[in-house]
Amino acid sequence: MKTIKALFPVYWQLVSSREGIILITGILAVVFYDTFYLQLVRIFPNYSMQLFLLTGILWLFVFPSLVNRFFMKIPYHELGGSIGSIRNWGKWLLFLLALGIGWAYIVSRNPSYRSFYPMFPAARTSIVQFVYYQCMVALYMYSWEYFCRGFLLFGLKNKWGRYAILIQLIIFTLLHQGKPEYLVSIIGGLGMGIFAYEAGTFLPVFLLHFITALFLDIFCVI
Repeated sequence: MKTIKALFPVYWQLVSSREGIILITGILAVVFYDTFYLQLVRIFPNYSMQLFLLTGILWLFVFPSLVNRFFMKIPYHELGGSIGSIRNWGKWLLFLLALGIGWAYIVSRNPSYRSFYPMFPAARTSIVQFVYYQCMVALYMYSWEYFCRGFLLFGLKNKWGRYAILIQLIIFTLLHQGKPEYLVSIIGGLGMGIFAYEAGTFLPVFLLHFITALFLDIFCVI
């Protein structure tokens, strides 16, 4: 370790800094996220949906939380985990929720959406399965927002200010690479990044994301 420090002092200072650790964590999440999921599915092919949600929770919440705990110890509220000022972001959340729920109702009338959502087929069979699935989705979406709009955005904000919005957007987009929503994720990631930055917390972005998705599932079931 001392040899590395001596030979590459500039690089060591970069990677060992708060920003360096956060960026390396983001890169590792991008590299191992899909690979980890695919390996689990090969072992447990009958639990693909549960493993899909679990993978997101592990890599986007547990992993960065452990990195923070052992290497940085940044208070949770400094990573956007506080409530913030509801007066500042509450009206915007209500406005965007109205748009999101309206959109969910419109697209839920499309047969292709009705056959696809909820993504967990058992959620159509009983209210217990539906609630179980939504609880898992809530944890999954919270993990995404903590990682992208919390750990990355607010973790880098002190040094790079608004440029942190673009950095989280890059990693957010890379995590969607190869998925149908890849291009849409660019617009969504930018908008959610700006919203969280201005609100001073990722909580309203999580609520917007989850509640809209919840209503989409409800509309597709009824």
